[in-house]
Amino acid sequence: MFNFTYQLTKLNRLEVVLKTVERCNINCSYCYFFNDKDKSFLKHPKYISLKMIEDVCHFLRVGIEKLKIENLVIIFHGGEPLLQKKKILM
Repeated sequence: MFNFTYQLTKLNRLEVVLKTVERCNINCSYCYFFNDKDKSFLKHPKYISLKMIEDVCHFLRVGIEKLKIENLVIIFHGGEPLLQKKKILM
């Protein structure tokens, strides 16, 4: 699925921003996505699929091993990630 054919020097840290929820219940006035005329988010699934989570985990595992990354940080992003069911996040 993913191809790591390029060469990189050893990385110490990889930070991944993972958007797990497409929707938000906060309604911040500065939000460019939910407070504008663009309603394309309504056409997307509300939550990341389990299949996508599995694919991301596999991609990260392969990349970490291949590139010898020592530290991985995953930042949950959304919408609002805490709208997702607890059992999915655990």
